[in-house]
Amino acid sequence: VERHLNKEVAKRNMDFEKLLSCCWADMNPKDEALVTLPTLKELVDFKRGNATKTGAKEGGADGGGAADVGAEDKPKQKVVTATVSGAWMSGNTYSDVQGVPHPSDGDLFLFAVHDDGHTKMVGIKMVGMMDDYTRVDGRNHTNSLEPIDAGSIGATWDNAPNQNVGDNEYMVTEIVMKDVNEKEEDKDSVKLKTAVQARFQ
Repeated sequence: VERHLNKEVAKRNMDFEKLLSCCWADMNPKDEALVTLPTLKELVDFKRGNATKTGAKEGGADGGGAADVGAEDKPKQKVVTATVSGAWMSGNTYSDVQGVPHPSDGDLFLFAVHDDGHTKMVGIKMVGMMDDYTRVDGRNHTNSLEPIDAGSIGATWDNAPNQNVGDNEYMVTEIVMKDVNEKEEDKDSVKLKTAVQARFQ
């Protein structure tokens, strides 16, 4: 790849900024160039073969049939983080606590910490944008470090013996929401940028 890039840069008289703005499609080697670059040709042929297989799978054996759902078509999942503090947090402030969705309600995010030997939780209902949320409750297990991982948090929340803990006692602030499953940058473009940066270092 680097050898091919060096040739293209020299032929097109490109500077660093212009090269960084290119995508792989702009620099994709033509078939005649691949004759002198056997290793690169093997990589290109391999990628084309995989693309053909993927197309056949999406179109079905006869080219008809429904296409598989791509990653960009899947529903986006929300990742929410927040700061947990409050009068009953033993004077501690916990930053970047990830809210874990309740298994039976994907819009209910549970922010849980182990604080001073206790399990303390706040449930926040998140609907739409991050400024559209409602505090549901604060709960705890005193003198017990209950599991707060994604597979267990639902039961830990549902079975909490102490509920109705107020907002001043368990406070959730600085809520940040982002979507995952966003389309990743083209891997070929990443390779191109890596090779470009190596060339100009």
